[in-house]
Amino acid sequence: MLDRLSATSHYTVHSSIVMLFPANKLVSSMNNRQIAIGLFALLAGSLVYLADRPPQATWFVQAFPFSVSLHSYLGGFLGPLGRYLPAFVHVFALALVTGGFLGGGMVRRLSACLFWLATDLAFEFGQKFPEQATSLVPDWFSHIPFLDQTSRYFINGSYHPLDVLATVLGALAAYGVLLITEKPLFSKNPNTVNPKQDKQEGWT
Repeated sequence: MLDRLSATSHYTVHSSIVMLFPANKLVSSMNNRQIAIGLFALLAGSLVYLADRPPQATWFVQAFPFSVSLHSYLGGFLGPLGRYLPAFVHVFALALVTGGFLGGGMVRRLSACLFWLATDLAFEFGQKFPEQATSLVPDWFSHIPFLDQTSRYFINGSYHPLDVLATVLGALAAYGVLLITEKPLFSKNPNTVNPKQDKQEGWT
C-alpha cells in the first residue's frame, strides 16, 4: 500500500510530465472540473490515513509537529475496505488531476491514466521485491526530503494482490470520469438556437 510516500513521492515525476507541455496550451485546455474532482478525491484519501490508520503507520502524519491523527476516535471505521481504498484513490485522483491539466484528447487522457497506473504498480511490486527495488533507488534521493523515504517505503511496506486490483480499478475509473467530464458543464454560448426549433417557430 502507498502509505509512506502518498502523492509526495511522485511530485517530481508529475512536475516533469507537466513541463513537457507549453504553459499557454495547458491553460487554454485545462479542465477545472476534472482537477477539482481529483483534488477532492485526494483529500478524501488523506482522511483515510488520518482516521483509519494508526499514526505510526503513516509517514506524513508523523511529520506534523502536532497530532492530527483521528485514529483514536475513528480507527477501523472503514473495515477491510480501508486497507485497499488508498491504492484506488491514489491513482484515481492523480490521473484526474494530471488529465485535467493536460486537457482533452484521447491520447492525453489515456496517457495520464497509464502513467499513474504504471507508477503505482511499480511501487506496489517494489514492496513485494524490496531488495531489488531499493537497489534501484539513486543515492541522491537520501539528500532530498520526501524522496529520502523511498527505500523505507519498499522495506516497510506490505504487498497484497488486492492493492494491485484496486490500483487497476482506480485507473479504469479515472479514465471513465475523464471521458464523462470531457465536455464543459455549461455551453459557452447558451443563447444558441437550435436550427430545427427556429424553423418550426417560423411556421407558427
